[in-house]
Amino acid sequence: MKEYEEIFKSTFEQVAVGLAHVGLDGKFIRINQRLCDILKYSHEELLSLTIQDITYPDDRKDIIKARDSLLTGESSVYITEKRYIRKDRSLVWGNLTVSIAYNSEGAYQYFISVIEDITEKKERERKLIKSDEAYRNMINNLDIGFYKGELNGKLLIHNQKFNEILGFDPSESLVGSLALRFTDDKESLKKYHEKLINQGFIKDFILPIQDTKNNAKYVQLNSHLIKDENGIPIAVEGTVMNITEKFVLEQKLKQSEKRYRALLEDMLEGYYTVDFKGNYTYVNDYFCKTLECSKEEVLGKNYRFIYDEKTSKRLFKLFNQVYKSEIPLIHTSRAKMAMNGQKRVFLEGLITKRGKRVLHEGVIDLLYDSEGNKIGFYGYIRDITNKVTAEQNLKESEKKYRGILENMIEGYFENDLKGNYTFVNDYFCKILGYTREELLGKNYRFNYNEKRSKEVYGLYNQLYKNEISPPLIYEDLFLSSGGETTYIEGLADLRYDSEGIKIGFYGFIRDVTKRKRSEQNLKESENKYREILENMMEGYYEVDLKGNFTFFNNALCELLKYSPEESMGLYYKRFIDEENSKRIFEAFNEVYRTGIQRPRFQYELITKNGEKLFGETSISLKYDSDGRKIGFCGFLRDNTEKKIAEQNLQQSEKKYREILENMKEGYFEVDLRGNLTFVNDYYCKLLGHSSKEEILGKSYRVFQDEKTSDKLFKIYNSLYKNEIPTPVMLEREQLTPSGETIYYEALVSLKYNSEGNKVGFFGLMRDITERTEAEQKLKESEEKYRGILENIKEGYFESDLKGNYTFVNNHLCKILGYTREELLGKNYHMTHDEKSIKEVFKLFNQLYNNEISPPLVYERQVLTQSGETPFIEGLVELKYDSEGNKVGFFGLVRDITERKIAEQRLKESEEKFRLLTEQSLMGIGILQNNLYKYVNQEFANILGYTIGEILNWKPGEYNKIIYPKDRLHVREQSTKKQKGKNEVRNRYELRIIKKTGEIVWVEIFSGTIIYEGKKADLITISNITKRKKVEAVLEEQQKELKEINELKSEFLRRASHELKTPLISIKGFTNLLLHLHSEEFNPDVISMLFEVDQGCQRLEDIIHTIIKTTKLESSTLELHTSKEDLSFLIRFCIKELHFLVSSRNHTLIVNIQDKIITNFNKEQMYEVITNLISNSIKYTPPNGEIRIQTEINEKNVVVSIQDNGIGFTESEKKKIFQQFGKIERYGQGLDVGIDGTGLGLHISKKIIELHKGEIWMESEGKNRGSTFFFSLPLNST
Repeated sequence: MKEYEEIFKSTFEQVAVGLAHVGLDGKFIRINQRLCDILKYSHEELLSLTIQDITYPDDRKDIIKARDSLLTGESSVYITEKRYIRKDRSLVWGNLTVSIAYNSEGAYQYFISVIEDITEKKERERKLIKSDEAYRNMINNLDIGFYKGELNGKLLIHNQKFNEILGFDPSESLVGSLALRFTDDKESLKKYHEKLINQGFIKDFILPIQDTKNNAKYVQLNSHLIKDENGIPIAVEGTVMNITEKFVLEQKLKQSEKRYRALLEDMLEGYYTVDFKGNYTYVNDYFCKTLECSKEEVLGKNYRFIYDEKTSKRLFKLFNQVYKSEIPLIHTSRAKMAMNGQKRVFLEGLITKRGKRVLHEGVIDLLYDSEGNKIGFYGYIRDITNKVTAEQNLKESEKKYRGILENMIEGYFENDLKGNYTFVNDYFCKILGYTREELLGKNYRFNYNEKRSKEVYGLYNQLYKNEISPPLIYEDLFLSSGGETTYIEGLADLRYDSEGIKIGFYGFIRDVTKRKRSEQNLKESENKYREILENMMEGYYEVDLKGNFTFFNNALCELLKYSPEESMGLYYKRFIDEENSKRIFEAFNEVYRTGIQRPRFQYELITKNGEKLFGETSISLKYDSDGRKIGFCGFLRDNTEKKIAEQNLQQSEKKYREILENMKEGYFEVDLRGNLTFVNDYYCKLLGHSSKEEILGKSYRVFQDEKTSDKLFKIYNSLYKNEIPTPVMLEREQLTPSGETIYYEALVSLKYNSEGNKVGFFGLMRDITERTEAEQKLKESEEKYRGILENIKEGYFESDLKGNYTFVNNHLCKILGYTREELLGKNYHMTHDEKSIKEVFKLFNQLYNNEISPPLVYERQVLTQSGETPFIEGLVELKYDSEGNKVGFFGLVRDITERKIAEQRLKESEEKFRLLTEQSLMGIGILQNNLYKYVNQEFANILGYTIGEILNWKPGEYNKIIYPKDRLHVREQSTKKQKGKNEVRNRYELRIIKKTGEIVWVEIFSGTIIYEGKKADLITISNITKRKKVEAVLEEQQKELKEINELKSEFLRRASHELKTPLISIKGFTNLLLHLHSEEFNPDVISMLFEVDQGCQRLEDIIHTIIKTTKLESSTLELHTSKEDLSFLIRFCIKELHFLVSSRNHTLIVNIQDKIITNFNKEQMYEVITNLISNSIKYTPPNGEIRIQTEINEKNVVVSIQDNGIGFTESEKKKIFQQFGKIERYGQGLDVGIDGTGLGLHISKKIIELHKGEIWMESEGKNRGSTFFFSLPLNST
C-alpha cells in the first residue's frame, strides 16, 4: 500500500497539467505544483482559496450547474474552457476536466479537477480570427475586383468591387455561380483559358464583356493557377479591373494614328522627320512646297542645306535640348511672339530653293519606335503670314472630334431628316457587318422589315416633334450582313446646324448580344450549383434564425439518419443534447453578432437511431438580397474516428509513464541548467539512492567530482550545439552514497517542448559494472592471446583481401624460412608455385563468396626461402571489422602432425566469438530451420522474453512477436535467407510485439552463415522506436513550415498585384498628360510629371522583383536552358553598365576567357550578372576599382566580381542572401547607392541554385571590399 501511495504522490506532482482535489463546498483539498505555477500562487495561498475565488466572474455562472450535473449522475465528466485569475490579477485560459472521486463505500468524496494551460492556444485563435477578418476587409476595400474560383468558372471568393464591375449588387453573394466565365465570347474565353493553362498565369488580358445592366465594358484580367501538392491545377485566383474608359481612349488613339498619315499629306503645313544626324527621312508635300523643291531633292539631305549657318547652329541646340529634356519644343517668329505675348523660340533662317527666306513657326519633338526607343525627331513648319494660329486651332478641334468618334468602342451615326446615313464610325460598321461605303447614303430602313421600319419611324418622328424627351433610348434586334441576330441598345438625339435648325439625327448604338446570352447562362449556373450540393460527400445545411432547417443535401440526411421529409423544418435541438445545444447556440450567436465565419466548430450529436457522433461544422451568415441577416449555412463533417484516435493517444501516454517506472533501466530528465527534473525508481536503485526526493531538483555536479562534472558539461554542451550527433553514448565510473564503485553507460538525447524548443536532456542508464570488469578481463585475455600466438608451435597469419600478409607469428616465419620483416606486406604468391597460386586463390575466393563452409581446411606444398617444399595443413577464416565487413583472412599453418594444437586454437577462436556477442549492445541471434539456436541477452531484452523462453520456441513460433501486417514479409525473407538464396534484403525495419504487449519498432540486419555445419540466418536487431517517433514529429514540422512559407509567398504575390492596380492608373494618366496635353503646362509642371513617371517606373521594377521572388519561392518558375557563351553575356552586361561605371569614375579590370560555352537561361543569368556588377558599382565609393574574372576547373566555371568598396561585417554576411536582406547604408555618410528592395541577391541565389550552381561572397570586414562568386556546371542540362 505504501508503494502505491508513493507512486500516486509522484504521479500527482510530475504530471504536466494542474491537478486539484476540490471539496463538495468548492474548497481546495489537495493541489499539485503545476497548478500553483499556472495560477502563480504558493501552495499555502492556493489551499486557502476556493474554486470560485480563482474563476473569472463571467465564467462562474455554470460552476453550480456543473456540480449538480455530476452529483445527480446526469453526466460523469464535465469538460469546458474557462478563464482564471492569477495572483498578479492577469488572466489565464484553462481547459478544465472535472470528475467525481468516491470513497470505499461508494459515497461522494471530492471532485478531481484537471486544468491545462491553453492561454497560448487561445491567443493564436484570437490572432487567426483577427487576421482572417483583416484579410477579408482588405479584399473588400480593394479598388479592383478580386476573385477565386474553380477551373469550370464556379466562383468561390469575391469582393464587392467584383460585383460592381459585373453589374451586380455589391452586397450580393455570387459564391457558387459561374460568374468567372465573364462573357459569351467563346473565342476570347478560349484564348484566355489556353494562355492561363499553358503559362500557369495570365497578365493584363483584355476581355470585352456585357454587365448585368447591359453595359458594354472592357475588363483587364490578371490571373494565376492554384495547384495542389502534385502540381495539378485545382483553382484560379486573380483580379479584374474595369478599363473601359482607358481601352476606348487607346482605340481612339489607334484610329487617329491611322488617319494621321493621310492627313499629313493633305495638311496645309510642312511636316518632316529627321534621324539623329539631321538627315530628312520623310517630308510631306506642303514641306516641299514651302521649300519650293521636290521630295527627291530633300530626302536624305541634312537640315543645314535649307538653313543659314546661324540658324543651323541654333536649330542644333534646339534638337539637343529636346533630346535631353524629352519635352516637345514650339518655335515661332518674333512677330508672332509679340502678337501672342508668349515666350517661345523662333526661327527665321529657312531659305527656299529660289533663295526666298521664309518666316515660320513649328514644333520639334522626339520620334520613337514601337518599343519606345528614340530614333530621331519630327516636326511641323508653317508659314505664319496667313493667320495660321486661328486656322490651326479650328483644325485641331475638328481632328480631335473626329478622332474621338472613330476610336470609341460604341457605334456612332449621323443621318439626315430622311433617315439616310451621312456619317458612321468604324464600330458602327462592325456591329452591322457592313463597310462604311456600303452604309453612307443608305436609308435606315434597309436594316429592318416593313413593320419594324414603321415603328422606328414613329419613334424618331416623336423625337423630332418633341413628343418624347431627348435623348431617345431603345433596344432593338436586327440581322447583320452575315445573317447573325444582333441585340443592340441605342441612344439618339436631334442634330442642329449653326443656326439652330433641325437637320437630322445622331446617335450611339451598343452591341448587347453577349449580355443577353450571359443572363441565360446565369440561370443555368444556379441550377448547376444546386446539383453540386446534392452530390457532394459532406453534409450541407441552411437554417433560419430560429435553427430550423430550410435547405440541406442528401449527405446531411444520411449522416443524421433522417429522411428528407423529416429533415425539412427540423429543429436543431432534436439531434443534440442539452450541453452541446448550449455550446452550439453560443457559437451561432457569436457568428450572428460579429458577422465572422466560424470555419471549424466541434460538438457531439445524436442520430435518429440514437448513435452518438463527433461532428465538425462550419458556420456562416446568410443574407437576403437587401443584405439582411436571414439565417445560417455551412458544412457538417463526421469526425468520430479522429476523436477516438485522440482518446487512444491519451491512454498511450499514460501507459508510457507506467513503462518508465517499471523498466529495468534507469531513466532521467534534466533541464538546461543540469538540474534533475524526473527519474524513475530504477535510476535511484542503480546509483544507490533511497528515494527520488534525495536527487530531484539537484544539479548533476552534486554527485560528481569537479573534473568529471566539467567533462560532462562539455559533452552536454556539444550535444546542445549540435556539434555531435544525437543520441550520445556515455560510459562513466561513479561512487554510490555507500562508497561502492559502479560503472554505467548512458544514452543521452536532447529534450524538446511541443514547440520544438530545446528544454533539457533525457537519457537511459544501464549498469555495466559486470561488463566493464569482463572487458578488462577480455583485454588481459587479448594480450595473453597475442603472447600465445607468438609462442605457439604452429604458424599463424592474417592477410588482407588481396592476400598480402598483415600479421605473421614466429612459427610461421620458421616454417617458411623468412624473417617477419621479409613476409609482412608481401603476397602469398612468394611461398607458392604457379599451380598452387591458382588453386589457393580459387579456395580463398570460394570462402569469400560463401561457396564453401568456413573454416577452409586444405593441404598444400609451400616454397620456403631455402627452396624446400614441406607439406602443411592450413585452416583459414574470413576476417571482419567491428561493423561486420569482410576485410581479409586469418589462419593457421602447421605440420600435419600438430593437428591437436590446431583444434585447441579453433576452440579458443569460437570462445572469443561468443564472448564478443555476449557483450554486444546489439541483439544477436542465430535462426536455423525456423528455430532460434542462439540469442544474446540484448536480443532477449529487446523482444521482452528471457533467453530460455526464446530458445524453447517451437519452429516458426517466433512469428507471434511480429506485428501482423509485417509477418508475411519477414517469413518470406527468413526462408530465402536460410536456403541461401540471393534475392533477399539484408536490412529492413518492422514492428514487434513484446511479451508485455508493447509495440516497438526494430531495425534488423541479417546474413547467411554456417552454424554447426548447416546454413543459418545470423540476425542483429536494434530498438529504433524513439527514432521513428522523432521522424514522425520532424515530418509534421516540415509540413507546417511549408504551409507557413506558402502563406508568406501568397501574401507577397497578392500585395504585388494590388500595388499594380493604382500604379497602372497613375502611370497611364501621367503618360497621357505628357504626350497629349504637354502644351497646356509650363516646364515646371512637365518636369514634375516626368518625376512621377520615373517614380512609377521604379515602383513597377520593385513589384516585378517581388512577383519574381514569389515565383521562385513557390517553384513555379520553369528553367529553360540552351547552350550559350557565358563570356559574351558578361561582356554584354559590362557594356550596358559602362555609363554607370563612368558616372562614378571607377576603374574596371576584366579578365575572362574568350569563350565559355555551357547551358544556362540567358535572360535569368543576365539578371544575376547585372545585379552583382551594379551592386559593386553602387556600393563602391567613387574612384574605386572593380575586377571581373572567370576561372574554369574540371566541372565548373566560377565567376567572381571583386571591389574595394564598403565591405560587410560578419553579421551582415549572414543576411545578404535572405529575402529583404538589404543592408541599410542611409545616413552613414557613405557616397554609395542606397536604393533597392533587398531582393536582388535573394533572387540571384535562387536562379543560380535552379542552374545547380552555387553563389557565395567573401569580405574581410567593413571598408575592406568584397568579392561575390557564383559557379555554374559545365555542359549541364
